Amino acid sequence: MLPKSHLSFPVSASLLVAVGFSTSLAILCSTNSFAQTSSGSTRSITADSVEAKNLPKAPSFMTRKERLQAKPLNPRATSGKPVPLRLTKVEQDELKNAKPENSSGGAPNPNAKKVAQQQFPNEWK
Repeated sequence: MLPKSHLSFPVSASLLVAVGFSTSLAILCSTNSFAQTSSGSTRSITADSVEAKNLPKAPSFMTRKERLQAKPLNPRATSGKPVPLRLTKVEQDELKNAKPENSSGGAPNPNAKKVAQQQFPNEWK
């Protein structure tokens, strides 16, 4: 059986959490925020109104018959014209003045054999 001193901390901590939670709920949530308030007037959108024309269109669907009758797309017609890349004067100067260079390779891993034996033990039998 645990002494009373061990039981007092969890009880007091859970009580503190419960009190803090209930006070934060009381502060953050007022009674008006639980329900939406009505402004008193409603507005409907008809199909021929300006608002209805500005709404996003519903997704279009094809029937099976329409899908079977559809012809394949022409890749040349659908790809568009390529736009050539135009470099600015600064980029052209940087490209002309650029010097090719290589980076030096790193040293090999001294523990590579040990790591390989650990990761692939079947290969090192």
